Amino acid sequence: MTAHLRTLCTLLLAVLVTGSCTSRHPPGAAATEPARQAFPMADYQAATDGATLYRLLPRNSTVDILVRRGGTLARFGHDHVISAVPGQAWAIIPAAENAWARADIHLELNHLEVDRQDARDRFRLDTTPSQQDIDKTRENMLGKVLEADQWPEARLHLRWKKTAGMVQTAQLTVALHGRSRQLSVPFSLQTTAQDKLLASGSFALRQSDFGITPFSILGGGLQVQDEVMLHFRVEAEPVLTTN
Repeated sequence: MTAHLRTLCTLLLAVLVTGSCTSRHPPGAAATEPARQAFPMADYQAATDGATLYRLLPRNSTVDILVRRGGTLARFGHDHVISAVPGQAWAIIPAAENAWARADIHLELNHLEVDRQDARDRFRLDTTPSQQDIDKTRENMLGKVLEADQWPEARLHLRWKKTAGMVQTAQLTVALHGRSRQLSVPFSLQTTAQDKLLASGSFALRQSDFGITPFSILGGGLQVQDEVMLHFRVEAEPVLTTN
């Protein structure tokens, strides 16, 4: 089993994965997020003032987390990619510019997929882990690292002021493994000829920000990098325009 996949697991999203490291809260740290939260559907149903409500199209949406190997012995390991299809995701886009838009995405960690070949090809990863490695890494990822029985989901909440351009900048809150972190994320947002929304972008997260110590062996000669990259491409369809 490879070491690197466990890094990816720690996220998420987010967020989130590796192979055989253990996941711990730092000494004295207390969980700041509940294990699971109901999707805030009431907030979306209450949208007014000409806002448009959008619903995720899961088959056309992906969230990929890319983890890189590190250390002087990195050539003996693998990079990994973890793929997730959002469980629930909705967005509200206001009619007026400079008004606040929002989106929420919930990911079920037990649905994470490790090293799908199409995902590895998409990121042009240069090694080929065995199926046994992949299966064992996923098992350890969900059990020892993400502790998915205790923390079964990751949540992304975005707010941004609508502008006329394609590039938007969102205030993103990531909740994972009993921790939440906030960051500013630029992303591309466009409307298709069929009035669907396409959103895409990428951002970095660090394992250590979620109470995870990156896996390391042989005195640090073989390790996973603390920082992982989350790449998303989400498509949504309009459900309702409010009055």
